[in-house]
Amino acid sequence: MKIYVGTPSFNEANTIEKVVKDIDSGLQEIKKENNNLSAKIINIDSDSNDKTVDLFKKTETFFPKKSVILKKPRGKGKNILSFLKIAKKEGADFCVIIDSDLRSINPSWIKKFLDPLLRYEADFVTPLYKRSRFEGSSTNHFAFPVLYAMTGEKIRQPIAGEFAFNSFFLKKIKPNNAIKQYGIDIHLTLSAIINNFKISEINLEKKIHNKSFNKLEKMFPQIASSLLFTLRENKIKKRKSANDLLHADNIISGINFTHKKEASQMRSRALVKIKNIKYKNLKWFPKEVEIKENAINAKDWTTILSSWLKYGLREKNTDTLFLSKQLLPFFVLRATYFWFSSEKMTSAETEKKIIEQSTSLYEKLS
Repeated sequence: MKIYVGTPSFNEANTIEKVVKDIDSGLQEIKKENNNLSAKIINIDSDSNDKTVDLFKKTETFFPKKSVILKKPRGKGKNILSFLKIAKKEGADFCVIIDSDLRSINPSWIKKFLDPLLRYEADFVTPLYKRSRFEGSSTNHFAFPVLYAMTGEKIRQPIAGEFAFNSFFLKKIKPNNAIKQYGIDIHLTLSAIINNFKISEINLEKKIHNKSFNKLEKMFPQIASSLLFTLRENKIKKRKSANDLLHADNIISGINFTHKKEASQMRSRALVKIKNIKYKNLKWFPKEVEIKENAINAKDWTTILSSWLKYGLREKNTDTLFLSKQLLPFFVLRATYFWFSSEKMTSAETEKKIIEQSTSLYEKLS
């Protein structure tokens, strides 16, 4: 039995050692129950300009390691595609992808990811963990509701950064080389759904990683573009909705809005863009929505998102990244409004609002 664990990186010198040690320790625990296990830890790095690669190589592990350095242009998707190619070529039976910026990882994560695969209960494994209400906005307000609305699948963390899958998935999946940046995660999750693989969620409690708030405006168009591109390329049969979306409280109870100043600045940038928009050129924008009081509530957001999706899927000659950049300022206004309004909510109330938003989008696209 051959297990490959890939950890993509770019300038993660502060966390790469811990991530690699915990991966190795987790694999050793699995080996105690599976004597025929062989494994390899592969770091696919985007030519970091700090000590990430050196620290990876110097970290002592029981299992062998491999370092792969990819030159510019950089991209997480490019790194993951490289890992998939290596794992497939070398005949991996099971694969795990772990982000290299994690602070909350522990060895048990590896076993939790692999157990459903080793028991043949799943082909693709996604995590379920608690996050701050001020994090995961691309998940809460876009990836989760759109995935649910378009497929009926209730995958709470479809762009998690951590996944596991077996050789059946690895052989079947054909990631498009156009998805070389942050859209790779949603592409993998959608591909698992499209190909009707058995999907399992595992509980990992809290996720704590290096701050990525300042990447939101860069990441969102890539994620949205990848999702729209993948939906266009495949026929997806929506599964019947069920009223069990709220299967766990995914929001950390504490309220620690440390980037409030930056959030206000982000909102201001979005408002400037929105005020300069010529709506007659924004062919997908719904006429019934009017932006008021520097805010976008859930009703208006799901109306905007529904209209954007319908247009994007219909007008297949329109570039997906172009459409995603048009959506960006509205997404930012929705996310920032939610951050500020959720300060007064409990964690359960916050999660309920996210679920209600997803259900609303599902109904509008039915």
